Amino acid sequence: MYVSYDFKNGKYAMLDLRSKTKAIADYSKGIKVVIRPSGCRVIETGETMKQMCMPDSAMYIGAFSVGGVTSADLWQFVGHNNATMKSITMHEFCLPLQEEVNMQQGGYVSIQSSIYLDVTLGIKDSSVFDLPTDCMLTKIPRQMKRGDVEGSSAAVGAAPAWNFANELKQYK
Repeated sequence: MYVSYDFKNGKYAMLDLRSKTKAIADYSKGIKVVIRPSGCRVIETGETMKQMCMPDSAMYIGAFSVGGVTSADLWQFVGHNNATMKSITMHEFCLPLQEEVNMQQGGYVSIQSSIYLDVTLGIKDSSVFDLPTDCMLTKIPRQMKRGDVEGSSAAVGAAPAWNFANELKQYK
């Protein structure tokens, strides 16, 4: 999977080589686009982009080197939905190298680990953010809040009614 992140211009792109799916978010236009070999769909969300950075509340655990070449830092903090997160970043630029997310909701515990390879500063090819011109538009109600299910209040710990990952799965 390849990810491109451009906070300055409000754009995010993700390419899954296995499923041949591409997702592009253009937060300056308030849209997300899901592109599959069978077609594409535009979702109008009006969401604002969240900056991917270490929160002020992050606890510094320590420093080490990767392969004796790259200086790295280990951080721990509490993220969205009370998840415990550990992140290894390159010391000089705070670029992510590895991330672990531990979360408990109800009686379930999940642990997700991500490793970031070939991480570079800057966008080498801005065409990763190019939007197709022939996509269908789907409007998501702006009054719906995260956690609402069918417009009514959801139980604590219930999955959000809509999220980008589920939207990707839906359009095959």
